[in-house]
This record gives sequence, structure tokens and C-alpha cells, in this order.
Amino acid sequence: MRGIRFCKYFCLLFLFTFSLFGQNNFEYDYARFYNPADGSSYVELYYSFVRSALSTVSTEDKNVSQGKLAVKIIDKRDNQIVFNNMWQLDIENSTTDDDKLLVGLLEFPLPESEYLFDISAEDLNNPEFNFNSSFDISVTPFPESSIVVSDIQLATAIIPQSQNTESIFYKNSIEITPNPSLIYGDSNPVLFFYSEIYGLSSGAVNNFIIEQKLFDATNTMVHDKQRKISNEHSSVVEVGAIKVNELNSGIYTLVISVRDDLNMVSANSTKKVFIYNRDRVDESTNFAESQKSMLESELMIMSDDEIDYMYETAVYIATEAEKQQWKKLSDYDAKRKFLSSFWEKRDSDPTTEINEYKRDYYERVAYANKNYGNVSRKEGWKTDRGRVYITYGAPGEIERFQNEYYSQPYEIWQYYNLDGGVIFLFADEQSLNIYKLVHSTKKGEIYNYNQYLKYVQ
Repeated sequence: MRGIRFCKYFCLLFLFTFSLFGQNNFEYDYARFYNPADGSSYVELYYSFVRSALSTVSTEDKNVSQGKLAVKIIDKRDNQIVFNNMWQLDIENSTTDDDKLLVGLLEFPLPESEYLFDISAEDLNNPEFNFNSSFDISVTPFPESSIVVSDIQLATAIIPQSQNTESIFYKNSIEITPNPSLIYGDSNPVLFFYSEIYGLSSGAVNNFIIEQKLFDATNTMVHDKQRKISNEHSSVVEVGAIKVNELNSGIYTLVISVRDDLNMVSANSTKKVFIYNRDRVDESTNFAESQKSMLESELMIMSDDEIDYMYETAVYIATEAEKQQWKKLSDYDAKRKFLSSFWEKRDSDPTTEINEYKRDYYERVAYANKNYGNVSRKEGWKTDRGRVYITYGAPGEIERFQNEYYSQPYEIWQYYNLDGGVIFLFADEQSLNIYKLVHSTKKGEIYNYNQYLKYVQ
């Protein structure tokens, strides 16, 4: 994978011909990536000005357009400004450039936190051109022990094996021209996209299937492509191109997913795409919004087995009423709706696009599968240690006793911030690495003080 070049200055502009119905004077988009070499996180911000929308003034016998772009980034955890800069654009005009976009890219290295991006753009010679917007973004730690698909970057062109290494759009031997508008159709007939997949060699799985899917607003799949890869490389790039000039106008969802060949490990990323083809417009089409959440998009592409697995691994936190409700469901569309509601009401921060509670929960499932499987239960989430880790999180301290003369191996997990402090004692009674919970001071768990005395002397 590429080394990261962080741009804290205004990048050179890349011009290309683009005339699109409904294009705003200024557009922006973003995508989050990791650098597997050091685990650092960064955000790419893509933006575009419509050249013809900028006023022209004469300076030193030249006709120029003058725009301004400003970006401010605030760390929401401590309300501190971590980046604040403004760039002025002086663009020399020519009669052949009126229909061109000015497209740029900025990169920001950001540690784990929650951020607020403030974006503003204006024409220095036209006060009516004044754009302001903001968005929240979550930057998570590098996933060393699980598979993750990066955000999807939409593009108007992709050049594999590009020799233009000086281009600001060059990465991983590919030149990718961003499409901040997210609009395709008559004048932009091919949907190009780029993403990165990490963590392929983090577990024991050897083979994976990467899928590209495109769904319309009715959840009908209009494109499906897949390829098989091995875990030879821990990270891979996934690019694609879909012809969309014959699709009906509307809002679409692009999904890039990866799973192992046993459907035991999976991850995906989704992106909204707007398609406008003049001859294929339904008057009821609403380009302004889509009711489909990121979670619904994720559930939409899951197989029936994956839907069942998603609930089975979440049963530890399900209420009795939810368990009874699930038993009555036989239709998988109904199960998808159930899971959507199940996780949405547990979302710790509904204002963000990521359900942090669900994300953290399944990260614990992945950790348990990797670390707590045994000859009795190969899936670590089904073991006693796996259940406790998934339900209560990582313990504050683990004491391991492997070679005590008076007992079989055992472990004591200390949770200092749970119910004022509790312990879990797991014993490997057959010395087969099958640890069973034999005692705990947590209310609702097994309590057997005699077992505690048997092991702790």
C-alpha cells in the first residue's frame, strides 16, 4: 500500500470536461483510509468548483476567477480546533474552460476521535456565491485483528498503473479523479469507484470473496460482481467501473463487501450514488434524500446465513421479549427489519452515521473468535470466556495460573468498573484449553464460592 502524503496546503487543481444537469456551484465529499504500514488514519476531502459559476475579473491584462476555500476541523471530545486554514484560488480563464470543473484533494492525518468538519467556499468577486456546510466524522483505530473495508471513493476516471506519480490523485499506482457530486448518468455514464480492504491476514482464514453490488431504491440489485483472493497480502485495493447510462434515474446504494469462503468473517462499506438519465426519469424520484440508513444497507446485502449469524452472536444482549419475537420470524426480510430496529435502539450516538455500539460489539465478537476458540467450540464467541468478553468488554486485569500443583489451569478476570468491581473465574478442568466459568461475583452469573476456594489458595 502507498505511503501517505499529507497536504496542509492548497493542492494543484486538476481540470476536466464535465457538464452535468443539476451540478451545484460547489461540491465536496470525503473518505477515510488507513496506512497499514504504521496503522495511522487519515481523511481525504474532495471538492469541486464549477468554473463558469465564478466571476471573472481583469488583473494585469489577464482574466481570472478568484475563489476561496476554507476548512476547519474540531475535535468534539475536547472542543479543540485541530486544523484551520484558508486557500485562495486565482484561476486564469480561457474561452475553452467554461464547462470545466476545478477539482482538488486535501488529506488530513487524524488520530482516533470524533470530529466536526466545517467547509466554506466563496467567490471573492460575487457575494451571492457563498457556500457553507459541516459534517461529523468518526475516526476509529486501525483494525489489527479484524477485516475492514474503507470508505468508498467515487470517481469520474480511474487510470490503473498510472505513470503520473506527481498527480495529487495518484495512490497505489492508480490515478483516481474524484467525483464530489456523486452524480452519474447521461454526461457521466460510468460509475468509477475505489476502496481499500485491510486485515486479510489477521486470522486463520486463507481465502476471501470480494463483491461489488449496486442496488436501486427498491433494493433491487442491478449489478453484481465478485472475485476470489487469498490472504497473501494483508491489504488490497478494490476498484470498479459500472455503466449506468441505461439505468433509471434515482438514488442507488453501492456496496463493497468481503467475506471468507465459509461466511464466518465479513465486512462491507456502502455509498450513496445519484443517477440522472434524462430519458429515464420517474416524476416521483426524490434526489434530495434517501430513507435507507447505513445499517439497512448493510443488512440488505447479507445472505440468510449471515443474518442468522448476526442475531446469534447478539443474543447475549437481547431481552427475553426480543428472543421470543425472533423465534416467531421466518421471513428474512422481517429478520432484517428486526435487526435494524434491534441495533438502532442501542445506538449510543444516533447523530453519527456509524452505530458505535454495534461496531464495538462485533469487534469483541471478532476478538473472541480469534482468541477463545477451542477443540470443543471452535467459534470463540460460543465459549464462556468469549461470552463474558463480548458481553462485558475487556477485563481490567487477567491473572493466569497455568502450572499450580494443587489445581488444573485457571484464569481470574478482574473488572474494576463493573458493579463496583467483580471477578470471573474460568477453569480448564481437563487441561484441554477448554475454560469454563465456574464462579463469578457479577450479579446474574454463576456463583460458587466453593469452586473459588478450590482454585484460589
